[in-house]
Amino acid sequence: MSSDIEMYSQEDLETIRDNFVKEIEAGISGKASSLQCIRNPLPSQSVVADGAVFQVITIGGSHMKKALMKKVGNKAEILSREESSVPIFSDQEVFFSFIQANLDPNVNNLVINLAQALEPVMRNNLLDGKMIHATKEHLFDGLLGKVVGEELENYLKEKHQRKIRISVGNDQVILVLAGLADHSWENLIAGIVGTGVDFGICSDQSTIINLESGGFSKFTPTETGIIIDKESEKPGQFIFEKEVSGRYLICHYNLLVTNSQCTTTEELSQIADEGQSDNSPIAQKLFERSASLIAAQLAGIFQYKKQPNLVCAMEGSVFWHGWHYQDMVKDYLQKLAVPAESIKFVDIQDNSLHGAARLII
Repeated sequence: MSSDIEMYSQEDLETIRDNFVKEIEAGISGKASSLQCIRNPLPSQSVVADGAVFQVITIGGSHMKKALMKKVGNKAEILSREESSVPIFSDQEVFFSFIQANLDPNVNNLVINLAQALEPVMRNNLLDGKMIHATKEHLFDGLLGKVVGEELENYLKEKHQRKIRISVGNDQVILVLAGLADHSWENLIAGIVGTGVDFGICSDQSTIINLESGGFSKFTPTETGIIIDKESEKPGQFIFEKEVSGRYLICHYNLLVTNSQCTTTEELSQIADEGQSDNSPIAQKLFERSASLIAAQLAGIFQYKKQPNLVCAMEGSVFWHGWHYQDMVKDYLQKLAVPAESIKFVDIQDNSLHGAARLII
């Protein structure tokens, strides 16, 4: 395969931006769209008492965080935390066993921050989620179409004699919740550009809309993107994510560079940063192309929101640590008619934990 990198022209990016706006408008109004625009209602009151200790488990595409937390007034204090990798969740049993193995023996309340597409379900003032489909190469056989927290509660009760209340929220919803602690819903957006990719906004002060922007399809994929899609677990789905996210950037690189065995975005950033390798320009262009596409979606959100200044709570190793990634996103935003400093990016410390805690405190 040729090592020439397909880049999107200014005209291409403007078209992608404009199509993204149209897809947001269609999805939110209930019309056909490649964006699911999932509405998530927020709980109306706390379900744990002041001083209560509970657990949060955050599961991304490849990484897990777990923490014991304590409700202190209207905030939560982190008592302890651990991090580890996650297996491929091929089916419900693998997922439930993983949660049970990481569940603290003394808690009665658990919040799961899950980086999957969930249809929100309210159960006794607990936000839960029905799994719509699996992403990031996980399969979750047996759990699709089911309410995750409710099923897990039943599993723990029947198999392990544990009676526990479980709230489940999508990672994008959790990130928006973390941002709402310090920013108004009108001006807040949230983005994830790491293993996966997604954006979220608020439609009002009590409803978060998860755009599921990785599923955006109103653009022309690259030659390598088409190959990656065909060889993926879910051909035809998440076309945009397969062009821009960390999980797939390394796949693009390995297709373009003969005998390459790059395995992480950190390694890809190092290759781009070396500047001495014959392959550095390829890695650099892959990061730039991804940044240009993310900028196109952000420019679309800016147009849709019609607010002069936005705050974007951003998460993800590609955005924060990818080779010159943040600067390239900002440069492309200006090329796409977003005035400088009109979108301020913030990195909220422990957002995946504190945002999740807000579901029950």
